Amino acid sequence: MTLRYKNLEFLNICSRQVREMYQHWGALRGDRLLPHRDDLDPARIIRYLPGIMLVDVNWGPPLDFVYRLVGTREVESRGADPTGQRVADAYFAAHVEDALENYAYVATGPCSTTASGSPSPATAT
Repeated sequence: MTLRYKNLEFLNICSRQVREMYQHWGALRGDRLLPHRDDLDPARIIRYLPGIMLVDVNWGPPLDFVYRLVGTREVESRGADPTGQRVADAYFAAHVEDALENYAYVATGPCSTTASGSPSPATAT
């Protein structure tokens, strides 16, 4: 499977809302690989909540992912609410391998950036 984007080029074609949420996420993350879930204040992103999915990363081994929160728009497009389920069991992709590869790439991939949007190497903390 080929990921659609393995760099920040997607920011040039995505919606303003996706760019804003990406910048917010980057600011929360700082120089860490991922922000901690306690860093996220839903009150600051109310208008984005219908389209948001928060996924817990279980570092394992094996690496695993669990849907913590799934916005109403995402639930509607899936036809079911996967909250609390493993991505491997409730994925929204053609194949489970595709979904897991994408989540693993986001969690561990080299395309993480600093809050300013500048590329930085991904290192687990």
